[in-house]
Amino acid sequence: MNLQDTQNRISYLMSIFVTEVKFASAMRQTDIKTIAETVLIKLFKEVYGYCSLVNLNIFKENYPAIDLGDETARVCFQITSTSDVEKIKSTLQKFVEYNLYEKYDRLIVYIISEKQKSYTSKTLKDITQGKLNFDVKNDIQDSSDLLKMISNFQIDKADRIRKLLEDNFGEGKNLIFHEAEKNQTELLSLNLIKIYFPKTLYTANLSNKSKSISNNLSTSSRQKINSKREPVKDALASKGLRFGIDWEYFENKLITFHDLQDPNLPLSQIVDKKTISEFDSQKFFNKNESHERVFKSLLRKCLQQKLFQQKVIWQHEERLFMFSDIDGEIERKEHWQGERASSRAVYNRIQKKDKPLETLHHKHLAFKIQFRRFGSNWYLLIKPEWFFSFDGYRKSFYSKKNVDWLKKKENNDQVFNHFRFISYFLSNNEPLEISKRTYPFLSFVEPVTFDNAPFLDDQEWNPPKFNEKESENTDPPLFKL
Repeated sequence: MNLQDTQNRISYLMSIFVTEVKFASAMRQTDIKTIAETVLIKLFKEVYGYCSLVNLNIFKENYPAIDLGDETARVCFQITSTSDVEKIKSTLQKFVEYNLYEKYDRLIVYIISEKQKSYTSKTLKDITQGKLNFDVKNDIQDSSDLLKMISNFQIDKADRIRKLLEDNFGEGKNLIFHEAEKNQTELLSLNLIKIYFPKTLYTANLSNKSKSISNNLSTSSRQKINSKREPVKDALASKGLRFGIDWEYFENKLITFHDLQDPNLPLSQIVDKKTISEFDSQKFFNKNESHERVFKSLLRKCLQQKLFQQKVIWQHEERLFMFSDIDGEIERKEHWQGERASSRAVYNRIQKKDKPLETLHHKHLAFKIQFRRFGSNWYLLIKPEWFFSFDGYRKSFYSKKNVDWLKKKENNDQVFNHFRFISYFLSNNEPLEISKRTYPFLSFVEPVTFDNAPFLDDQEWNPPKFNEKESENTDPPLFKL
């Protein structure tokens, strides 16, 4: 197994670890002590090099504030599946209360599920009273931080980590649910689909003439919607050219999957041809956080371009994709293959009951997305949604009320069915029915699944059944399904 295969396997096993923790936490079965003793101490020793790391709960049950400690390196860990800021506050308060700063200079809160996108640093600094330098950016970690470090390891070290994870989370092994019987497992589908994109990026500087045109245009004469992209837009406009949105402008360079050497490409007419370079995509997003962020933005622009050709529009205010009408038709249906071939309505124009010729609102199947990276692999996380507009794009005044009503009626199976349809729609690599051509830079495969997941009774997870009698005193919905 080469280095890339090893890192991909580590990413896969870590995703299983995180998923098991999430389910175990929901079922109140997470045994932090077992996880700490069996996996994390060994894993942290390999990744961080803290050779004297020990489980403090062995010496004292429910050790205050922290679970693992290395007094030689003066580093300690709190291991938790709870990601909210209140848990962080509680940990820091106990750390100060028990004078643990006398033994440890650094506290890392490791979240074995998934950390929040951000935390308030000022509040946490007030708690530490200057006795601990706690950095919310570097001292609150989860599996994504481990994977970033592991991605830089050589094959021998990476393989030791792979074997450790394999022994605990490989096929047929469930550390957290070790007491579950075989007949209580099932195939688990994550709401992730794997992304494929070109191995090569093209970068180039704008030509001196293009830069001059962009600098001379008056910014006061028009509204600047996205100033970071304006130089490229200005350069295209100055030549009377139009182009799609699947490119980025970063560090004064145009970045795209399009071949900038192609003389027929509008983008090639605004760049300095001497500066055109080919760049390995993986090396680009692995360079640093800024490059990864730009690459993620490029993927989203590519997805917007791909879906625009399929009449699925990016609603920037709500930050979601929504299916729109085709040629003004009152209803749009899409054919797809689930357990059997079928079709489903993804857009409806609802007319007013008292004025049938006037539109009440437009109902759109929609979805939100996030791009996630595990090692060198990228995935699209999909969350099905509904959206109501008053003109086919802008949000209806009654949208939230209608969406809430719809969600009350849906159960897990129905939401999962939405996800399966959206996944099929994205991964169908046939030429696009609307544009009659295939978008070349993004493709998708079936949802990520793994066997032997602990069986969960869906009835325990479903929301309370929608009760028509209980809703008699509320305003009726503005449409009829």
